[in-house]
Amino acid sequence: MDRPGRLRWRAGLALVLLLAILSIPPRVEGPPATWASELVDGSTDVGEYNDLVLNSTGVPHIAYRRSDPFPGAVMHAWKVGAAWSNETVFSDAGIVGRYISLAVDSADRLHVSFFANDVLYYATNASGPWVSVIVDDDPTAIVGWYSSIAVDSADRPRIAYYDTDLNALRYARWTGTAWVLTTVVVPSNGSVSSRKLTLRLDQSDRPHIGYCANGDVWYAAWTGLTWKKQLVDPESDCELGMVLDAAGNPHFSYWVWWSDDLTYAHWTGTEWAYEDIEGETIGSWWESTIALTPGGEVVVAYMDGDLWQMRFARRE
Repeated sequence: MDRPGRLRWRAGLALVLLLAILSIPPRVEGPPATWASELVDGSTDVGEYNDLVLNSTGVPHIAYRRSDPFPGAVMHAWKVGAAWSNETVFSDAGIVGRYISLAVDSADRLHVSFFANDVLYYATNASGPWVSVIVDDDPTAIVGWYSSIAVDSADRPRIAYYDTDLNALRYARWTGTAWVLTTVVVPSNGSVSSRKLTLRLDQSDRPHIGYCANGDVWYAAWTGLTWKKQLVDPESDCELGMVLDAAGNPHFSYWVWWSDDLTYAHWTGTEWAYEDIEGETIGSWWESTIALTPGGEVVVAYMDGDLWQMRFARRE
């Protein structure tokens, strides 16, 4: 490219960047509120891949990644009274502490799944001190991305996760003596991928998994004999949330990319039913989380990707 051509290219690039900046809407502040912010861990570089649970007495527990000071670690912080305490769950000189998921069992013991050094790890403080084990260490694959952990009625851990080499959704179950590993799905024409796999167990301890494959929202459930897979919504997005109701029926929240709709979908027992929570007139809906109140009311927390707001919706 000659000099005049380079100048025209640079001028065009500057114009594109200027138009992109001008197209960003101003940030709109919500109504006044009082938030109390507290320092949990003042280390140099901490807080990535965090997950939060409350135990039976309301004590908050947070699992998160510490990148610096070296070596990297999976950390656990909890608050009793006015003070936060923290401790190391697992530490290693390699790549440690990505895709952390945290669960609490019926005795308020903690269970953590995470990715470190290309394998899937599980850690628990059930016996007092933290003990870590490798769940899946396939030497030919990178396993453990996007892990989601749950504990069953016997307080045994279950983990859903992603195998990047097989492009597969995997499931691990602790029997009390060994880990049983299962491949849930390997798409024939693409890959399973999600920045937010969601594992839930029903009242019979059967696993239900919300996941994304080839850009579509999918649902997988163990029937007792096989994995039953259903397409929830094609051409949607991976930023999904999922919860089960008392009957074991799944409820999803997710963003439909082509229409900019935040969508709610649920299984009626015979078919999928859909509702728009918010439409394209307000913004692009990014990450969302869905929950059910004790009375069965659907509530959704989500991010407005255009206005950069945290929002909350209740199904009336």
